[in-house]
Amino acid sequence: MRKRIAVLSSQLEENYQKNFMQGFLERAFAFDFDVCTFATYRKYQDTSEREVGETSIFSLIDYDAFDGMIVLPETLQTPGLMLRLEEQFQSRFHGRLLYVDRKSDEYDYIMLDHYKPIKRMVSHLIEEHGMRDIIFLTGPRYNAHSVQRLHGFVDAMAEHGLDAGDDRIFYGDYWYDGGHDMVRELMERRQKLPEAIACANDLMAVGVAEALADRGIRVPEDISVVGFDDSPYAKMCRPQLTTVRQDVMKKGKMVVKKLMSLIKEEPFDGEERLPVELVVRDSVQNRE
Repeated sequence: MRKRIAVLSSQLEENYQKNFMQGFLERAFAFDFDVCTFATYRKYQDTSEREVGETSIFSLIDYDAFDGMIVLPETLQTPGLMLRLEEQFQSRFHGRLLYVDRKSDEYDYIMLDHYKPIKRMVSHLIEEHGMRDIIFLTGPRYNAHSVQRLHGFVDAMAEHGLDAGDDRIFYGDYWYDGGHDMVRELMERRQKLPEAIACANDLMAVGVAEALADRGIRVPEDISVVGFDDSPYAKMCRPQLTTVRQDVMKKGKMVVKKLMSLIKEEPFDGEERLPVELVVRDSVQNRE
């Protein structure tokens, strides 16, 4: 009998989720799985009414119909949503459940390394471009991806004897607006521009570059900006962004394999690392 798998996520048109799902579905169909996806449209909602409407999709889940379930908790940002879902998992779901990118004491999980890529990027700015005054824009304060990426920045700076205090750390939302807001806050905090702004994803980096351009500040002549993910936005930005690439499609395939191991009651390691590639483009310039 064909296995049925449910995927719970948000905003599948976003680059990270889109690539993940492409790899996931390719491998799932190769295993002859049936896949049903439950997803909201936006990660960050404008109103409580919209949150209720979009997250109601999860009330349609027939838990008895699925052998396994994949959950991407870090994409489900609606307040209280994961708590409600976990109550349903405990009372209604009897298959195998796998969290992606969030550790759990209750459920199996698989973690991708978000620490090493940022550490490599920041070390590149220091070692190859001679930068010392670097600002970091991470994501939401309690988001697991944000925490790992922030630690990568802090440790890279510390290992080179550089300051990574709170005045160098900004919190965003993984959207363009987060980049715009960060630049406005930076202008209020500091009179002198840093040498570089490292961002926890490409979308915020694009927002940063746009906000700087609006103020007549040139990238990379006046300041360097780097991103993370190597999304299509990195190439659309002017100048094109230096960024870090991970094979998220491969991650999607890996998650299917891990879920198959769970269904077969085979052991597996929840910590995974994918190859990291530094993609050097036009948004970085050496500092004298």
